[in-house]
Amino acid sequence: MSLRIFFEMARDKHQLFVVAGIGITPFIAMIHEAIAHQEQFELHYCVDNIDDYPFKRELSAYAANIHLYISAQRLDLAQLLNTHQRGSHVYSCGSPAFVQLVRDNASHWSSKNVHFENFSPVEHVDDSAFSTIITHSGAKVEINVTAKQSVLDAIRKQGLTLDSACETGTCGRCKVKYSGDVDHRDTILSARERKTYMTPCVSRCKSGVLNIQLD
Repeated sequence: MSLRIFFEMARDKHQLFVVAGIGITPFIAMIHEAIAHQEQFELHYCVDNIDDYPFKRELSAYAANIHLYISAQRLDLAQLLNTHQRGSHVYSCGSPAFVQLVRDNASHWSSKNVHFENFSPVEHVDDSAFSTIITHSGAKVEINVTAKQSVLDAIRKQGLTLDSACETGTCGRCKVKYSGDVDHRDTILSARERKTYMTPCVSRCKSGVLNIQLD
């Protein structure tokens, strides 16, 4: 499965890239962007083979800024993310497990300074049907979301328009305000944002009725 990359770079004096495997792909362009804006950067890159890894030739030009690790177990994320904080932004891309590990170790950072993308969405096979009440333009309508249907698809089936992009929970463009018991399956919203927002493209209701505000 291919994945479009939606996270953008923030302008600051120091950029910290933490990557695993083929998640390196978007960072080639981001390195060039950091250089163009005269920003310092570090790339911490977990690879399977330190002698042969994706984009080795391109990255060799920035050897002073590159730190290689054989597997994520060799990278001390706690130390790295405690050393770099003020004036830095951290960006991560890789498997869902790797990205979550970076996020967990950056939990003391401001959420505005932590940026990430998963290389693949988290898969779930235990979905069940539930009811959702949609509030739109002052009117309320109750819809049923089947086990094989996303909330986003159910909303669209009612003829309502909701902007979206990735539809894998990695960009946040379709986020909506909600109340209820939600199983958050996105990889973009912070813990604070999840108290108010959900991503209907992937997240679902755990129990009861889910209320969504589209206005």
